[in-house]
Amino acid sequence: MYVMDRMFNLLSTGIHADVYFLVGEAGKKELLPAHKLILSSASDVFEAMFRFDAGNEKPTNVIDVEVGAFKTMLSFIYTDDLSELNGNNVIEVLYAAKKYNIPLLVNACVNLSTWKLTNVFHTYSMANFLDEKRAMLGPALFKIRFALIPHEEFVRKIVPSGLLSQEELDDVFLCNYQLSVPNLPPERAARKFQFPSQQRFLSAPIDHKMRISTACKIEGQIMMKIKKFSGFASEKGGDEQFSKAVYVKGLPWRILALSQAGKGTKKSLGFFLHCDGGKAVDWSCKCSASLRILSRSQNEERENFTRRFDKQIFNPISNIWGFNSFITFKELMDTRNGLYNKKNTVTLGIQFTVEGEDGGEQQAMEAD
Repeated sequence: MYVMDRMFNLLSTGIHADVYFLVGEAGKKELLPAHKLILSSASDVFEAMFRFDAGNEKPTNVIDVEVGAFKTMLSFIYTDDLSELNGNNVIEVLYAAKKYNIPLLVNACVNLSTWKLTNVFHTYSMANFLDEKRAMLGPALFKIRFALIPHEEFVRKIVPSGLLSQEELDDVFLCNYQLSVPNLPPERAARKFQFPSQQRFLSAPIDHKMRISTACKIEGQIMMKIKKFSGFASEKGGDEQFSKAVYVKGLPWRILALSQAGKGTKKSLGFFLHCDGGKAVDWSCKCSASLRILSRSQNEERENFTRRFDKQIFNPISNIWGFNSFITFKELMDTRNGLYNKKNTVTLGIQFTVEGEDGGEQQAMEAD
């Protein structure tokens, strides 16, 4: 059994848990088991908490973090899983990550927000609370029409917020308020204003592009639970399920599971890594991946439940790689294998590495 599988098993079963968290507001509380050693290795806050409260066997109350956000944080600590992190919960997860001082999760939230930003002003409001203003707004900062904000509100809210540098504040005053800025060098006065200053009436298509570096490899991980699996397996064929997207190099990567038709016991699970490119144009990259079904038992993982492909090319024409017959449903649902649990659920996982094609750079449309 791989280390990730063992950690996943500890998290999902709660076996040998030595600490419990009662998470959520009144009426929505949930008791979550965990392991002090694992949490302490990821967070100095947890380490200090357990060191000075070692004799307390009562559950720790956590009323300021949502249950879903706390679970997402635990999944990251145990297995580096970010599949449940999305635009709807990123603020709550970021709050938890900062509260318990988990820098890698903070970075993941900030990076996700740059791509998933849908409401600039809501995100700015929350980011201001979390002191991650510029990082979370990312490129969207330069879409905000600061010059159209009323002068009093700009001075009262924006200037003291620390969102804009002194040069950027000078730009806004020079552009909109025709105010003199003392001791301003001539070259600064002549510099082009970098924020939009016209009233926006109609949405125009974005036509500027962003370069994605190919100099480094970036790793990603996706997990997906297929619930009511017996129904999925009983389909005549063609039924499909996609995981939520995980963004790597600005591209959306997903697990695709297919119910493949066959006679009798030959029905099987089709298991693939899929990337449709999202808004990207002329994109191309190499990807290597390990696809596996995560075991929920203590038995050693069998080799044939893991498959791998290496350095396959993904592009708009060839955007899916995997295995048409990863494992037969009969073998998968054999309870002796520990892959199919009593809750009628199967968990799929993919660890993958993405790198740019040799001799070129990828181009992707900037997320609007």
